[in-house]
Amino acid sequence: MHPTPSGGKSISRECRVRLSWTLIWMLRVLNSFREDTLPCHLIVGIFRKSRFVATEFAPAMKNEIFVHTHKGSYVGGEVIHGTVFLCIHHSIPARSVKLILAGYEKVFFQEQKTEFYDQDDGTRGTRVVTVDRSGEHTFFKVHIDLVNYPGMNSVTSAIPRLSILGGFPMGQFQYPFSYQLPTSLPGVFRHHAHGAHGEVKCKVEYKIKAIVDIPHGKDLQCKQHIVIHEAIDRNIAPRHFIKDHTVKTLCCIPRGDIHCEAYMDKNAYQSGETAQVHVQVNNQSNVRVSHFNTKLIREIVLSTHHGHHRTIREVISSARYEGTPEQSSRSSDCPLPLVANGSWVQPSSNGKHLKARYEVLIELDIPWAPDLEIYAPVVMYAPQPVDWAQFQAPAWAAAAQVQNTVSIGGAPAPAYGGAPSTVAPQAWAAPPTETAALLSHQWMLHYKNGTVESNRKLVEELNAAKVPSKETVGHSHSQEVVVAPIAIHVDSVKKSLRPDFSVAVQNVYSEPKGAFTGEHSPHSVKDFGLEWVIIGHSERREIFKESDELVGKKTAVAISAGLKVIACIGEKEAERKSNQTEEVVFRQLAAIKAQLKEEQWSSVVVAYEPVWAIGTGLTATPEQAQEVHQAIRKWLAKEVSEKVSQDTRIIYGGSVKGSNAEELATKEDIDGFLVGGASLIPSDFITIINSASKK
Repeated sequence: MHPTPSGGKSISRECRVRLSWTLIWMLRVLNSFREDTLPCHLIVGIFRKSRFVATEFAPAMKNEIFVHTHKGSYVGGEVIHGTVFLCIHHSIPARSVKLILAGYEKVFFQEQKTEFYDQDDGTRGTRVVTVDRSGEHTFFKVHIDLVNYPGMNSVTSAIPRLSILGGFPMGQFQYPFSYQLPTSLPGVFRHHAHGAHGEVKCKVEYKIKAIVDIPHGKDLQCKQHIVIHEAIDRNIAPRHFIKDHTVKTLCCIPRGDIHCEAYMDKNAYQSGETAQVHVQVNNQSNVRVSHFNTKLIREIVLSTHHGHHRTIREVISSARYEGTPEQSSRSSDCPLPLVANGSWVQPSSNGKHLKARYEVLIELDIPWAPDLEIYAPVVMYAPQPVDWAQFQAPAWAAAAQVQNTVSIGGAPAPAYGGAPSTVAPQAWAAPPTETAALLSHQWMLHYKNGTVESNRKLVEELNAAKVPSKETVGHSHSQEVVVAPIAIHVDSVKKSLRPDFSVAVQNVYSEPKGAFTGEHSPHSVKDFGLEWVIIGHSERREIFKESDELVGKKTAVAISAGLKVIACIGEKEAERKSNQTEEVVFRQLAAIKAQLKEEQWSSVVVAYEPVWAIGTGLTATPEQAQEVHQAIRKWLAKEVSEKVSQDTRIIYGGSVKGSNAEELATKEDIDGFLVGGASLIPSDFITIINSASKK
């Protein structure tokens, strides 16, 4: 018998073993309460010869989970394709890995009403009370089990078996899924205000939540909000509004007639755009129209299950313009910014309890007489969500193992085979022609893949890569590779990168010099020893609202400073579906052409990047890509010159991977690639470089 630490009787070996396993199980359960990480100092106790021995383990890395969809916005009836990524640094007990997709609306508003009450003196008095009204409705809510451990659900013993306690295995995993949205979904919307009648809150919201279900502890989970657009046909021509108005001063004295026509450039606008309102006034009266206003008006109608209603009507933005003298006519093109106090306007929505509608009011101010008013209904839709567009996955996601695909309606979910391409650096690859093939490897702006250490590793792998030389390719030039890191890493990458690869910046400003804090001067970039710059990337156009004209001006200023430009062009999904691809890319090219002399085109590489294929896992077929590239080359021949058409490299950028680059490279007019997700995987990027030599 061995003495215990307290001096009592010793404990039998069997009892020590049971107590040991009990303590281990208790520590595991306690650990599950610590979210997704081990406690900083985990004390594991075992009884050995009646003595308590403590072992202290160092802190562990956190387990990670995130979900990412192939697009940031959808319309009812479309199929959401996405992937749940899971990184297990230390094993955890888990019942399941599940996905919840939900869409719903909620409204809340307060009303004030007067009621009678009995006073202390026996008389009846009145008072104003505030009453809360609310309503909610769920459009859909779907639970999807990606992984299920039935054993964990059936354990009733106080000490589950150790095989079950082992929990989720360590490693990196990805679970593709797809879900077909119901049709006729209302657009996302959110509003919160306090007014004379009390508080108003309402929203239409859609989200995806991924959960690792941990028994007796806090689940490991994440969520992504989804933007749903109101279903509209943006190709319908805008309506033309006509109104004839008899001017009656003091409401009774006829002074003649005014004929007014108004129309807008579109019937649907993205929040933040500027609507172009055309107004034509033929004033045949004897009264001057002093001025006229254009106003964006929003009407929110809220309702509850019990029939209570609240309507909120407000002017969101307005502009004032010069009027029309008597016995004269005037046409005016009136820009109307679609913003609210400097921020974007909430979209249109047509839910069960929440309806948000917009109209543009054209209001002619006529002194001493009723005004002439025209109301033009418009639809507002949300911009591309910035958090989705800027989201960047951790580096481990590229190596995550693809698990079984789960599909609920619609086509099966595509397996990404790595991190979502929107989270990746970008690269540019081209097959060899009589001029050099170009490959540009661009780090996107995020922490995980933008650290000093991650950049060092990427550069090391690029430096060690074997790529074809001009001797092995059999052409006068070999591939030209350009790496474009984020600005703070340009210097370190430039110093450490192999000499046959070039370094670029991701943007420059449109002025050669001046007080433009935070911008890059093209001359400073050139002075630093760089040769390349990327201009007009879809994210710059979409998120930072860079117009075609600004892209053209930047291109000209950069070339004048001695830089070579990767000029990006491409259409959105809606534009492609409405057969506007060529119209869009030709318009973007025309804005560049307007700023350049013919000889300056030798410093331009055109990058066709269809926006619908960037970060979606979708890729244009080789035939689709070739068709657009050929159209671009013909446009250059017609609008610039045949020489520019033949000499200009036109590269493709839309979810290019090592698995499809070789086939794309066989097409006659595809001179390279602007690569997305493959840039996170140097071996894949090297495959794309080498594919250029096989054309």
